[in-house]
Amino acid sequence: MKIHVKSDGKEFTIPAPLSLAIKVLSKGGVPKSEAGIEITEEQAEEYKRELKKLAKGIREARKVWGHLVIVEVKEKDGDEVTITL
Repeated sequence: MKIHVKSDGKEFTIPAPLSLAIKVLSKGGVPKSEAGIEITEEQAEEYKRELKKLAKGIREARKVWGHLVIVEVKEKDGDEVTITL
């Protein structure tokens, strides 16, 4: 996954490995106490299973379509942000 930013005539790209993003999410990216959510152990396990399915689907999509643009934002003042799979 890559995050490409263009602002004020400057461009930079931030590589974000998909595996790292999935690991952060699977470990509970936002602490439950900060999110104001209480979940049971069973719900946490279901969340992890669903996250694994999502990760598998993303990997398969990348194989089929290659560099798939997920988000593309262009502002009037010329700033751009693109997130590519």
